[in-house]
Amino acid sequence: MEEEVDDGRQQARRGRGSISPLNVNPLADDEDEPPIEEEEAPEVAPPDANKLPKCPPGVPHHTHSVTAIARRKQELDYDFKTRSRLARTHPSDEEQVPTGI
Repeated sequence: MEEEVDDGRQQARRGRGSISPLNVNPLADDEDEPPIEEEEAPEVAPPDANKLPKCPPGVPHHTHSVTAIARRKQELDYDFKTRSRLARTHPSDEEQVPTGI
């Protein structure tokens, strides 16, 4: 049989031997330094309440606008279909004017 060459990779695959990067603490020698404090984000003024759409609590604003757009599209489609049907069944006033009297 072939001899198994072990350069650390075999043991790492088995989970033994070599040190993984997760076990190394790069800040271990810097224990005397104070921890870095994160800066707080500046507070942003809330938008004007009059400009926000009125949505029920828990409903995202984009859902309201998408619903309103879909509803408006349905209304326009219905209006177009109704006008097309009426135009076919009921001629407009211009077509009712007798010509050649």
